[in-house]
Amino acid sequence: MPTALTHAVLGAGAAAVFALRMRRVKPCTVLGLGAIAGASPDIDFVSFITGIPYEHALGHRGITHSVAATVAVAALIAAVVHARSRTHRVDRPFRPIGRDAVWLWAGLTVAGVVHALADMLTDGGLGIAIFAPFSWKRYFLPVTPIPVSPLWLSAETARVIGWEVLHLWPPAAAAIAIVFILRRRCETGH
Repeated sequence: MPTALTHAVLGAGAAAVFALRMRRVKPCTVLGLGAIAGASPDIDFVSFITGIPYEHALGHRGITHSVAATVAVAALIAAVVHARSRTHRVDRPFRPIGRDAVWLWAGLTVAGVVHALADMLTDGGLGIAIFAPFSWKRYFLPVTPIPVSPLWLSAETARVIGWEVLHLWPPAAAAIAIVFILRRRCETGH
């Protein structure tokens, strides 16, 4: 898997694209929530601590990496943020209502799916149960250029992070930069 930090960066970049469709949501809010949604599938690291076998449905890269779980987590985050925003003053910068809430959910869903796809590009592990709970088969993509990250900090982790910063972060950074540039132009009318 890419490191949790890279999953957060990729999630922020993926969700950022959806910020352009939202009128009342600040891009920074979308980036933060996208980072959370992008890293959230790795909550299954708890399986290593609790002794759940890797290949188990609740093991690493199991149900939490599926599209179904990603959709559910994105809906939960969007619903919590929406409910919380309704209890705050109207002039708060974030009040996802109607269409904005749907775009937020879509952006967070894509952020989580990007996590699974990035893991499917790695050169290690048992694959991703992307279609769980409908199929427990685990998949990789046909090419696996991303070095798998060690679960614990080590010298190898530093090498992998360096590789990720050079190869995976630039597209996410470009998406984020484009969103901020376009959003600023829309707000200033240029």
